[in-house]
Amino acid sequence: MAYEQPDKPYELLIEQDRAEEERQRKAEFEAEKIKARAEGVKAVEAEETAQRKLILEPLSNFAKRKSEWLLQRRIPASDLTLIIGKGNVGKSTLLTLLCAYITNGVPIEGETYPGGDRPIVYCHSEDSVEETIKPRMEAAGVNVNLVHLVKVETPDGEGMLQIPRDMDRLMEAAVNDIGAAAIFYDPISSFLQAK
Repeated sequence: MAYEQPDKPYELLIEQDRAEEERQRKAEFEAEKIKARAEGVKAVEAEETAQRKLILEPLSNFAKRKSEWLLQRRIPASDLTLIIGKGNVGKSTLLTLLCAYITNGVPIEGETYPGGDRPIVYCHSEDSVEETIKPRMEAAGVNVNLVHLVKVETPDGEGMLQIPRDMDRLMEAAVNDIGAAAIFYDPISSFLQAK
């Protein structure tokens, strides 16, 4: 249907008013949908909070265990360690040195990795693999055959690793499939999934 120019100015004003009313109705409808979603989320969170129970347990109930170390008295094995700093202070370089230490026995401060040459999982989001990560690792003496990068396939194609969504699958693949000594995230903030 072809658009016809109204003959009289008041018909044009009426048409503009109708179009504006329609836009307002759509905006109100969208606002109500957003409000309903938010209220639904709040209700679920309130229900989850009501079901949570806090338990106070005496420290004497816990058994002591000897610490195992990835890097003696600096980085514990099987625990989360964060390397925090502003940009360009060497966090990625330190991770690269740790990769060389674990995968190829390259010493750090005279210490070699006690577990022998082991694979690691390296999750990256900022640097190019071909231009930065692989050349940096090779220059540091990393055994690149033991460094595994994470690729996420989704129905829409390729996606990005998300924590906590992909955590169980990543841990299973790292430990059971390749026997990884460590999982490195560079940087971890890129992989955190908004709640």
